[in-house]
Amino acid sequence: MSSLRGTGHCTKKLRACSQKYVSESEFSDQIRGIVRSCRLHPKWKSVFDQWAEETLAKKKMSESVTVKALEVKLMESDEKLNRLLDAYLDQVIDPEIYRQKKNVTGRARIWDKKNPKKENDKLKQFIGG
Repeated sequence: MSSLRGTGHCTKKLRACSQKYVSESEFSDQIRGIVRSCRLHPKWKSVFDQWAEETLAKKKMSESVTVKALEVKLMESDEKLNRLLDAYLDQVIDPEIYRQKKNVTGRARIWDKKNPKKENDKLKQFIGG
């Protein structure tokens, strides 16, 4: 097998080699034969295609569930901010507590808004879309 190297000559340098010279065309044929023996058999193409379609459908369904869950979190965060604002406007809580709670809730809300886009972009990149 050492005759499958670049120039077609044996690469053993210690002593005279008994292997014959391999021409470029023979070398190409040998490589093509090796590659052909490793490729997916045509009978398996339909099985592979079906597997790929099922996997894509599962990913899309998973994405949909993730987006819906994040939308619910976003609505909950909006509701919390509205209740916090109402409490502040009704002077139930003092301004300093309002600012602290708003910052905490606002950060969570910003993360929720950014996260679906990141997940969607990652999925599109994986799928190739």
